[in-house]
Amino acid sequence: MPPGDADEPAPDRPVAVCTLADRALAAAMSQAPGVGLAGPLLTANLGITQIVRAVLDRPQIGVLLVCGADSPVFRAGASLIALHENGVSEPDRRIIGAPGYAPVLPTITQQEVAAFRRQVEVVDRRGERDLGRLRALARRAALAQLAAGRPRADPPDPPDRPAPASQNGSPPPSTPDWRSEFIALRPGGRREPVASAGEGFFVIRLDRPGHEIVLEHYWPDFRPGHQMRGVRAESMLLGLVNAGLAGCLSHVGYLGMELAKAETALRLGLDYEQDRPVRAPGLAGPAGPAREAAS
Repeated sequence: MPPGDADEPAPDRPVAVCTLADRALAAAMSQAPGVGLAGPLLTANLGITQIVRAVLDRPQIGVLLVCGADSPVFRAGASLIALHENGVSEPDRRIIGAPGYAPVLPTITQQEVAAFRRQVEVVDRRGERDLGRLRALARRAALAQLAAGRPRADPPDPPDRPAPASQNGSPPPSTPDWRSEFIALRPGGRREPVASAGEGFFVIRLDRPGHEIVLEHYWPDFRPGHQMRGVRAESMLLGLVNAGLAGCLSHVGYLGMELAKAETALRLGLDYEQDRPVRAPGLAGPAGPAREAAS
């Protein structure tokens, strides 16, 4: 939910606008007078977490205008309204009364939730997509906030501390292991050689006239094995896995990457050559092995 720009110079822009599944409306509302934050909301977990933290990072925000069309499947907007009305339960950190898909906020503390609920007044205009009416509504809300001289919200209390570890260093069984930060990983490693995987090797190419990706499987002794044609990398990779032709995880990752490159090239009219970067027609690429068989 990126910050928006106000149309008028003002020290405070106290309105945040959540346009639910409508990205275009978010871009338009970011320019509305008095709006200091505008963006869509697509999920009832990570998306709501981002909104709560974005609002708390901007103490001048006092109104959250919820508008646009909510997803009938994920219902993130309904979950956001439920969060403001009811908060979250413990220990599962589930939004109380939320009808959305997986409305769980594992990295947001009870103090942050309470601070969010105190800081903003929610204006529920779900379903409204008229830009003129929404801009006028945001402007009135901003003027009311500024005229009232609304004080800036107090910062949230310090986050909850993790529960004490047991003697072996792990948390007690009854305490969920919520993490507020990612564990850093370094890219790299070694892909298992195709020959040792026992699965044979694959040649991937594009059939431009047929508008298809062609994947040919050969056994380690170079005998033809299988051929698959398709247009979607995901379905083709799943077909290989289901057929038992790709079981080594590093090999599956390699095939997924190559099939995704082939799908991108097919859709966008780009050149595709296995084991080389996707590039525009006629643009030379770096030297490298021409086929998986050569690796």
